[in-house]
Amino acid sequence: MTGVSRKFVLAHFLYRKPRFCLLLAVMLLASACGANLAGEPEVVATLRPPSQEEIAAATDVALQSGEGEDIGYPLTPPSLLRGAEIFADRCAACHGIEGRGDGPLFESGQLTVQPPDFTDPETAHNQSPQEWFATITNGRIENFMPPWGNELNEADRWAVAMYTYTLAYEPNEMRAGEQLYTLSCAECHGESGRGDGPRASEINRPVNDLTQQSTIVTLSDATIVNLAAEGIGESMPAFGASLGEEGLRTVAQYIRSLALDEPELIRNRVRGQPIVTEEPVAPDATAAPEQTSQAAASGDAQSETITVVGRVVNGTAGSSVPDDLVVTLHQFDADFTDTTLDVMTDADGSFRFDDITLDANTQYVVETTYRERTFLSDIFPGDTFAEAANDLTLTIYELTEDPAVITMTNLITQIDAVGDGLQILQIVEFENSSDRVFTSTTSAGAGRFASVSLQLPPGSVVLGFPGSTESRFVVLEEPAAVIDTFPLVPGEPHGFQVVYFLPYDGGAIIDQALGYRFDGEAQVFVNPSSVELISEQLPHTGTEQGAQVNYERYAAMLTLPAGEVLRYELRGDAGDAATGVVSSSGRVEGGSLLPIVVVLLVGSGLFVGAIVYLRRAGTGETKKGRTTDQLIDALVQQIAELDDEHERGDINHDVYQRRRQQLKSRLAELMGEGEES
Repeated sequence: MTGVSRKFVLAHFLYRKPRFCLLLAVMLLASACGANLAGEPEVVATLRPPSQEEIAAATDVALQSGEGEDIGYPLTPPSLLRGAEIFADRCAACHGIEGRGDGPLFESGQLTVQPPDFTDPETAHNQSPQEWFATITNGRIENFMPPWGNELNEADRWAVAMYTYTLAYEPNEMRAGEQLYTLSCAECHGESGRGDGPRASEINRPVNDLTQQSTIVTLSDATIVNLAAEGIGESMPAFGASLGEEGLRTVAQYIRSLALDEPELIRNRVRGQPIVTEEPVAPDATAAPEQTSQAAASGDAQSETITVVGRVVNGTAGSSVPDDLVVTLHQFDADFTDTTLDVMTDADGSFRFDDITLDANTQYVVETTYRERTFLSDIFPGDTFAEAANDLTLTIYELTEDPAVITMTNLITQIDAVGDGLQILQIVEFENSSDRVFTSTTSAGAGRFASVSLQLPPGSVVLGFPGSTESRFVVLEEPAAVIDTFPLVPGEPHGFQVVYFLPYDGGAIIDQALGYRFDGEAQVFVNPSSVELISEQLPHTGTEQGAQVNYERYAAMLTLPAGEVLRYELRGDAGDAATGVVSSSGRVEGGSLLPIVVVLLVGSGLFVGAIVYLRRAGTGETKKGRTTDQLIDALVQQIAELDDEHERGDINHDVYQRRRQQLKSRLAELMGEGEES
């Protein structure tokens, strides 16, 4: 099979797979695939970095993103109280008020399939909250479970998902888990689980933040138990012998509670008892009396308005802030609808927004454009914005193109050898050690500029960028590379993930040139175990547990100069079928990814920042977002994919009809706007 035909077959196969939302949606980007590997292992090397001309030439990347897609993980800790309210209102008729599967519809015989007993510890133990959430979103029609994706917003679905997921947690076990966590885990992970324990600074790698929503919802309690029992290589010791099976279970439950809102509600109830939601919520004492009375008179929910006061500063030594910068306040609601306001800075860089409505379900961020680059403030949830709004700082920087200020600090590679190919997921992290933003003057089109790059083996077919939108990147075919267009801000984490395909015929020597200084841990995870990795740089360190399969881990702490090569050889027979493949929308299906690999580098705040940056860069304008034509194209593509899903029987007919009507209505609106303009 030729490289081109293999590429076509692979893309067709991935497109026809059922869609499953694990990560943020990105679109398939196919590029030329190299020749088949046969006989002696071929050296797959990337030694020459892409030139500025090559980067500038590969700039035609269309912005394709639909509206209304789920983020895939909670943006804030799910509210157990809100989940209890939704459960009582929407779910108890079938599942029973206590969640035991004995609701009045089942007891009366109207429901012929008994719902699961959520108070049984085994019901949820081996499922991840993400799987739980998917069931709530998509339903299980065969069990008469309706889909709630069109009835409840994503935050509410996460709230009821975590409420039901934790109904089996028992207060005494939670308290026991807290004690064991304090004794065995807090010194590294911290009392709150954020990776900031007193010993964290002694460890030569970041300690995992156990409250990171994008990670914790991908892990079942069983997976947390196994990771704690067996440890993670040299990164975390094994606690199986010291804590025992029951102790590990209680620790897993306590760890889960760290990422929830109102976890004390679990600790103060009896197992299986519902959370009481009838207690009236006390009014906000900080709201002005006239606001309260106005809200009561109108029947609307009580709201508070605030004044946002801030200042633009220049973080580059010896540099100043220009006069009359335009500062924009973005207000993202739960559906990521963006409401904006603009003001001009005063001579000293100060700015002010009056009468801003404060909403706990809204995220707030201030941004400005300086030297054609977008700069953002911190991103604040509604419940913390009032205090921050009294003295908000927005930092701008001068620019640098010097690659010497960039260090690669982490490179994780997951390789799944399947049939005659390698499906490779790579996660890369960078640091900018200067006091200037790292970017370049090389235009990447649509108001974007090239920044850092990751060189790939020749013949790589890029399948997607989990956790990011495709429009952020430029993909080069020769030399094979991914070019990021997000600038690197001093002192802030920066990274991305890319999934690509390489042909494989029982053996390959892979040389990956590192375009920047590397100082950190390089890890390669290989599946199946019949494929051996041979490298002088990366010794075998053991076996790591994935969601469905195990991976052989090869890793080392490395310090390498810019231009050095990470080299290893793969030998052995590949598996027959993928346990996790990337769909045409860039989503991972089947769940083979390692829990420690599925760590999105884009948290909720960075996701909001990405929206602001891409809207600004996507048009090269100050206030407009995506163009109407681009949205129309994206909606047409979504309707086509939805029709294919329905034709294959992968989506419930009623859900299909509702979703298709929503897309068509939005399409009609946009086409009307286009005609008017």
